[in-house]
Amino acid sequence: MHAKFEISQLNILLSASEAGSLNAAAKLVNRSQAAVSQQIQAMEATCGQLLLTRSSQGVELTPAGKILATYARQILDLHASALTAVSEDQKHIDVEFGMPDDYASIILPALISLTRLEFPEIRLKFFCAPSPSLQNLMKKNKLNMALVSIKSNEVGRPNKLKGLSWVSANGKAPSSNETLPLAISQRDGLDGIAAIDALKGANRDFEIICEANSHSAIMSVVKTGAAVAVFADAALMEHERHMVVRSGMPALPSFHLELLKQSGEKIPPKFIERVEKLVNQLIS
Repeated sequence: MHAKFEISQLNILLSASEAGSLNAAAKLVNRSQAAVSQQIQAMEATCGQLLLTRSSQGVELTPAGKILATYARQILDLHASALTAVSEDQKHIDVEFGMPDDYASIILPALISLTRLEFPEIRLKFFCAPSPSLQNLMKKNKLNMALVSIKSNEVGRPNKLKGLSWVSANGKAPSSNETLPLAISQRDGLDGIAAIDALKGANRDFEIICEANSHSAIMSVVKTGAAVAVFADAALMEHERHMVVRSGMPALPSFHLELLKQSGEKIPPKFIERVEKLVNQLIS
């Protein structure tokens, strides 16, 4: 019998490539890091090529890995199409899913992978915006599902509290003698409200020098040392955690992450259940 790749192996390779580390990929595919590593090694043995380079910074596709990844995406798309074609109900279900940009790099790859492999009848459409905007869109029935951040005083679920952190280029608080340069998504976004309220409460002078609904844009400004920002702890990548300011800045509030769903929609309950489980696994 000729050697072959399994569908699950191709999905693991893509997840590792998109996540940038085996640990993050393991969360995406709901398996242990050891199992993910074993599957990558099995694939490399099958083709006789190194597919990933591993370093302290994470993993990257080798030239052979990039070639295989291109085919893997096509194969997984065909696999999803085949499942849809032979299913009893061939109608697509369009699901418009909203989330803050902070979580896009963490949630999107996993959500696409989940849908591709388990729910090929669902066609996802994504919309990124701050939580207040997403909540308004949900109220207007313009989104089917949305992952939103809610201030902790709005709901009474202490077991689901999440944290916020100040972030600077060197992980240190700027001098209290200078006006603090601040980067936020928007003034009525969770980070904007938390940062502004905390600084006003501490009588700290500040100036908003960057307002952008983009995690990467705000992080780029912060990395230059031009500003500090507030990020949800769960939205920080592993290589960004050294930028968290541990002392010298005003305390920040906690918040909750909630997955909002429209009632009466024809979204399979199993899909909602799997998405909730996925979010809990990735953002803990």
